[in-house]
Amino acid sequence: MSDTDPKQENTNPFIHEDSGRRNLTALKRQQDEIHERLETLIALKPEERAEVPLDLKAQLLLTRLAGMKAGDPRSREMRYAAKLYAEWDDVAITAWLKQRDYRHSQFLALEGPINDWLEKLTQAPKEITEFMRLYSNGEIDRQRLRQLVRNAAKERQTQLAEIAKAEANGIPLSKARKKGLKKSSQALVNEIRAIMRRASHHK
Repeated sequence: MSDTDPKQENTNPFIHEDSGRRNLTALKRQQDEIHERLETLIALKPEERAEVPLDLKAQLLLTRLAGMKAGDPRSREMRYAAKLYAEWDDVAITAWLKQRDYRHSQFLALEGPINDWLEKLTQAPKEITEFMRLYSNGEIDRQRLRQLVRNAAKERQTQLAEIAKAEANGIPLSKARKKGLKKSSQALVNEIRAIMRRASHHK
């Protein structure tokens, strides 16, 4: 007599245990999950999508889908992609997406402090001493950072002067802001981000 529990023999989630019929609800759920996963892959930037563990045929299919507008042709291609998905390495794809989400969450976690430091350093350049103390393990090029802070602070003063002049002349504030320079501030943001990332990795 077998010790196997008959109830454990049927482990197919797409077959009802009692009736032996196809579990349409489970099938629909799986199809929806595959469709959602495909849309996630299609929405990736080309350089990111190229890193996904897929063969050339799958990569070309996703690239083709990314360039298609909603409609019957795209729907047909999506159905074709859903069938092919069974041949793809879902475990590797899932792992890659989780790692991407983790990197993205780490990026977002830094954005708030980065913007705070941009404000501090452009409004009060002397705050650079405190910044360098806090992130000393971020491999700081002190001379370069000081120059970027000076440039960004000067740019900020130029922007404020432009805005004040625009307000005095009755020019909408939004238009005045668009005229301001942004290059130096962006360069400082990039440097702050790089330093903070390196510092976080060395913790």
